[in-house]
Amino acid sequence: MNSQPLSLKQCLRIAICFAAVIMIVLSVQQLKASAQSTKSDIKVSLDTEELTFEVPPMIKKGTTLVPFRALFEALDMEVRWDQANNRVTGSNSSLTISLTIGEKTAIVNGKAITLLEPAQVVQGRTLVPLRFISESTGALVFWDPYNYEVTVITQAYLAANQLTKEQVENAVKEYLEERAKEEEKKKKEEAKKKKDEQNAKPQEPSKPVDLNKLDGMYYGFRMDMDGYECGGICWDMYTFLAGNKIFLGVPENGGPETIDCKTDECYSYTISKGKLNLSNGDSYDIEKNSKGFLVINGVQLDSVLPVKKGIKIDNDFVYMGFRGLVGISPASQSWTYYLTLNADGTFEQSGFSLASLGVDPKTNVATSDEEESGTYTIENNTITLRSDTGKVYKGLFFIHNTSLKDNPDDIQIGSRNYYVSYD
Repeated sequence: MNSQPLSLKQCLRIAICFAAVIMIVLSVQQLKASAQSTKSDIKVSLDTEELTFEVPPMIKKGTTLVPFRALFEALDMEVRWDQANNRVTGSNSSLTISLTIGEKTAIVNGKAITLLEPAQVVQGRTLVPLRFISESTGALVFWDPYNYEVTVITQAYLAANQLTKEQVENAVKEYLEERAKEEEKKKKEEAKKKKDEQNAKPQEPSKPVDLNKLDGMYYGFRMDMDGYECGGICWDMYTFLAGNKIFLGVPENGGPETIDCKTDECYSYTISKGKLNLSNGDSYDIEKNSKGFLVINGVQLDSVLPVKKGIKIDNDFVYMGFRGLVGISPASQSWTYYLTLNADGTFEQSGFSLASLGVDPKTNVATSDEEESGTYTIENNTITLRSDTGKVYKGLFFIHNTSLKDNPDDIQIGSRNYYVSYD
């Protein structure tokens, strides 16, 4: 029988039953999970029991708001409503909390506390910030993003079940880490399925090719078997410009839109009898193959398309290369770079290289690694990476024709091809 992952509330129940919070993750596969909430249906549980409200809880700017009376009463607090001052107060023998509608300042035992979101009226009911109220009573508050559920654990509950704050926090951390791994695995499996389905389809050019009206950048790859030319794979790029001008290779300052023949090295060109002839004297074989792709010097090329404005990428990429065979060839090197582009416009990058130095490649080996993070923006076919250390990199950026469209998994940054590994 297939089982669904448990919610945070169920995990806490399991912890109590076994009298050991660490059993939470080990029990995930043993029990059946209840139906999960939708993103419009936020659940709130107090000491593992779900609360009911006359008005559904809501999230506003990251703050969960709930009807005050049900929350205060669930926390064993006396409730008072001051109609004249639009103020709600909850109190017990040792604590008094007062909030005024629309004000971002609450009073806790006479002390003013600033709120992220004020108490407010929704559908005729007064809603108050859940985390602030709960933590003011000494309770623990946890957000379960996988089931859209908030769990509040009171001090009385911890004491009754002989649990410590640290045990519960560790259990929740372990649960969230396990769920994150499961979601990441599921995400990769779904993306791999889409990728396999896409690769099974016949590949077509990104746009029609007319040898008499070539325009824009074209790219393609060829193998570099020993890695000494391009690090394993060479990316050939040709940018056809107005006035029968052509630019070869990767532009220095970004995408093809940054090329300026007044400062960049462009050539005039003609196409005749299957030859692309450049003004510098070089000549290349050129044709349009049976699949409709442009082919130059035997390399099938595709068009670089402008990147959609406002694109959001959320993926982990890898780029690998080599020069010679480490451990076999002298002065050889291999490298792996990892790049994470997040949907919020941030990035993290790390790299690792292994090199053979000198005459004896087996014993004379050096390693190095580097890490960097910051923000990125993409405009047309130019990516700008701004590191936290102040460094700025502008380079060519495009999405490969073989990439998934909804969340790109195969991209080019400069001469490097970053891709998502589904292994």
